[in-house]
Order: sequence, then C-alpha cells, then structure tokens
Amino acid sequence: MENYGKMIRLAAGSMEIDVAPEAGFSLMGLRRKGVEILNPGPRDAFNATRKGYGPLILPHFNQAGYIPEVGLEAFPHVRELEKIGITHPFQHGIGRYVPWEFSSNRDSVTGRLDGKMRVRGFALSELTGFDFSAAVVYRLDPEGLEIAFDIQGEKPVAAGIHFYYNLFDRAASRIFPPSCLIDAPSVIALDEAINAVFPVGPARETEAVCTLETDRYSLVTRFPTGSPAEQAFESLVIFSPQNTGFVCIEPVSYVVGRENTKRTFRGRILLAPSLPGE
Repeated sequence: MENYGKMIRLAAGSMEIDVAPEAGFSLMGLRRKGVEILNPGPRDAFNATRKGYGPLILPHFNQAGYIPEVGLEAFPHVRELEKIGITHPFQHGIGRYVPWEFSSNRDSVTGRLDGKMRVRGFALSELTGFDFSAAVVYRLDPEGLEIAFDIQGEKPVAAGIHFYYNLFDRAASRIFPPSCLIDAPSVIALDEAINAVFPVGPARETEAVCTLETDRYSLVTRFPTGSPAEQAFESLVIFSPQNTGFVCIEPVSYVVGRENTKRTFRGRILLAPSLPGE
C-alpha cells in the first residue's frame, strides 16, 4: 500500500477497519475474520482519483453546479479525472481529496472538515463554492461498522459512502435491494454491469436494508429513510462496471440527479458483514 499518512486501525471481536484521515478520511480496510471486504478498485485509481477502497461523498455528489478554477500543480488528480471524461475537479465532493483533522479512541475515529480549512493555498470554501462543516464518525463493534454524518452548509449539502466491495466471483454475487426503492428489482445479479440510481419511495419503513451476497461473505447495509428529512437517505446508487471485481452500494442523502435542498444532514449507515456459517 502507498503511504497515505497515519493509518488508524480499530478492532472489535472479529471485525477490523483501517482509516486514512490524510487521504480523504477514506476507509482503507474492512475485514471480518481476516476476509477483506473492500476492493482497491482499478489499478492505481485510488492514488490518482480516489476511486477504490472506501472514499466518502461530501459535501456534494455530482458534476453539476460550481466548478472552481484550480491549477494542475496544486491538484494533479484533475488531469487524471479528465482522462476518464470527468470535468468536475472534485467529483463527489472535496472531502475525498484533502486531509482531515481527526481524533480517535478505542472503538471510533472522528474526522472533521470545514470551509475555513486550507489546502495547497486554497480555503475549502473556495473550492466548494460555499462554506460548510462536516464531521464523520466511524464506530466499530463486533457486529459491524457504523458511519455517522453531521454536515451543514450555506448551500445544500450531500453525503454518502462510495465503498468498493470485493466480488470474488461476479457470477456468484447478487444484491437484494430494499423493498422501499422505486423500480428496483427484487434481485440484482452482478454478472452484468450496472450503474443505477434507485430513489426511495414513500414507503412506511423507517429503515432500508440492502444485502450483498458473494461466495466469500455477505454484507448488510442499513440506512434510515422517511422522516426526519435531515436524517434520511433518499436514494441508493449501485455501481459495478463490466469486467471488474467490485460493486459499490451507495446510500446518498438526496436523489442523485434531482434537486437537493438539504442544508443539514445527520444520517447514519450500518454495515454488517458475515461469513458463511455465521
């Protein structure tokens, strides 16, 4: 692994995680009984563009809206994004491209970011187009990992995870989406590529449960829906290109591709992996 600065490792029972605060507060390892659930992604892509392992989404998601003028000398990843057709220099938000302040204890690590912090001569509010504050907590226990967001902004903010999960055998892997998603099938086979946004419908459920099954492990993703709006995730993105060994299951705080109005978001995601026989 490249040098991503100080790495924080937490362990609880048979669970273990690695977090890299200086590399976008990214999750760099998620293991149960030694089975690595995260995939590094395309070769060297995490180093070049923060694609692979476990980057975050915040304080915005897609390429619409404010685009800052930044030099390639300060942010060489911009050229790498352009090579793959991405015109926004901070796709999925500034959070994954800059170092975070952090603190940790025995079972959690907390990262903090705000618009007044500076990186390579720029205030983060200059690069984002508005002032914001963000705190993310990774909390580990023997059953799984909780990711808690607390984000506020002068303009609407968005948050979520963009973790790359290992598919040891694509043909043997499938997803069982939550029943509250609009137009989602009951089962998604991963032998074919998928890049889809599924909005959460007006269901009565207060929690969505999505299950990934592979031949090596299962992973349950839980996230709140409905109300209050500032704690609810409004869509689930599923992304797995053809001929790759990973899938991303991404709860996002608003419906990607639609107008976002939330200026405060405090949602939580729980990841609960298990191995065959458990």
